[in-house]
Amino acid sequence: MQVFIDEDKLSSEKELYAPIRIKFEPDQERISHLEVRVIDLDPFAKIGINEIDLHFAHLFLLFCLLLNENGDFGTQQQEIVNANQDKISCHGLGNDVLLTDFTGQEVTPKVWAGMLLTKMEKMFSPLNLSGHGLYSLVLAKFSALLESPDLHPARLLLQGVASQGYVSFHMDKARNFKAESLAQGFRFYGNEDLELSTQLLLKEAVLQGIEFEIIDRQENFVRFTKDGVDRFVMQATRTCLDNYSSVLMMENKLVTKNVLSRHGLRVPQGRHIRELVEYKNSDPLRGKGYRTPLEKIELGDAEEMFLTLQQLDFDYIPEVEEIVFLRENSNISTGGDSIDYTDKIDPTYKALAVKACQALDVVVTGLDMMIPNIKVPATTDNYAIIEMNFNPAIHIHCYPFQGENRPLNKLIIDALWT
Repeated sequence: MQVFIDEDKLSSEKELYAPIRIKFEPDQERISHLEVRVIDLDPFAKIGINEIDLHFAHLFLLFCLLLNENGDFGTQQQEIVNANQDKISCHGLGNDVLLTDFTGQEVTPKVWAGMLLTKMEKMFSPLNLSGHGLYSLVLAKFSALLESPDLHPARLLLQGVASQGYVSFHMDKARNFKAESLAQGFRFYGNEDLELSTQLLLKEAVLQGIEFEIIDRQENFVRFTKDGVDRFVMQATRTCLDNYSSVLMMENKLVTKNVLSRHGLRVPQGRHIRELVEYKNSDPLRGKGYRTPLEKIELGDAEEMFLTLQQLDFDYIPEVEEIVFLRENSNISTGGDSIDYTDKIDPTYKALAVKACQALDVVVTGLDMMIPNIKVPATTDNYAIIEMNFNPAIHIHCYPFQGENRPLNKLIIDALWT
C-alpha cells in the first residue's frame, strides 16, 4: 500500500477500498484492526447480519491468521484473487463457474468451499468448540448450505424478488422488522429481570458510552461511571439529584399539600376520617408494609375521587348489605393504559408542574394533577395537584400505550453529570 502512495496512486491508506482493509493506530505504523468490507448485507436479518454468520466471520479470520502459507503473496496472486472475486460476485449462483487456485488449476466454488471448511474443522477441532455456544453450529450450517444451495440467502432473496417484486419484497421485510422492533425494542436483552425503567437507563448508558455495574439486581441498584465520576441510581429514579428532605416530603401527602399550598399552588383539601374504614382497619390481620396477611385500607385522594363519581363522599352512610367501592383499580402495574398528552395540554399546566418541583426542591418526581379541561389555560380554581411521587416509574412515559415516546431515561442520565 505504501508503494501506491509513493507512486501517487493513492493519497493515503484511507483510499484503499479493498475487501479487507488494514487499519492503523492514529499516526503510527502499528496495525489496530482489520476492516472487513466483503460481507454483503443479509435482507433476512433485521440488522443485516445474523449471529451465526458473525461467528463464522470470526472463525474464518482466525483460520486465515493461523494458516501456514507457502511463498509470498505477490502481484500475480492478487490478480488471481481479484478475478475469482469478480466471478463469485457476478456469477456465484451459476453452476458453471470455475475458480483458479495459485497452481493454475480450476475448481468449482462448492469444492473449494468444502476444502476450506474441512481445513477449518481440522484446525479448530482440538479446541472443543462444541462447548462455546454458537460456534458449534457455525461450520455445520455452512457445510449444510453446500449440500442444499437452495437455502442460501442469495437464492431466497432472488425467489422473493421474483414473486413480489424488488421494492415490494424489501418494503415487506422492512415493515416486519419495524413491527418487531416496536414490539420488543424496549427490552435490554440479558437484563430482563430488572425493572423496565432501570433497563431503559442502562440502554441509554450504552448509547452514550457510559460504563455501568449492577451492584444489586434485586434492588435494581446500579453504579454509572462517566469520565471517572460515579453516580449511583436505585430503581431508575432514586438518584443524587434530589435531597433527602424532599424525598420525605413527597412520601408524606399532607406535607406535600402544605408546601404546595404555601407556594400558591392549588391542592384538594383532605383529612383522615370515616368510621367504617377505621373499624375494618382495627382487625389485627391488617397492617402496613406487607408485614401482616392484609393491608390497611387507605382513604386518600383516589378514593375520594372515585366516591365523587358515584355521587358519594366519606360521610355517606351505606344501607344494610350495601357494598360501596372505594376505588377502581386502574394502576399501570395492574394493567392500566398510559396515554401521553404532553403536546396537547395547555402549557400553563406544565408551568405549574415546574413551580411545584421548585417548591419541594426536587428534580425527579411523578406529579399527579386533576384538570377538567386540558385545553383551557390554568386559573386559580380549575386544577388541583393531588400528589408528588418519589421514585416514579419512567417506562410508562418512554413507551406509552398511546402517544410519543418521552426519553426520560436519556434526560435522567444526562442530568446525573450536569
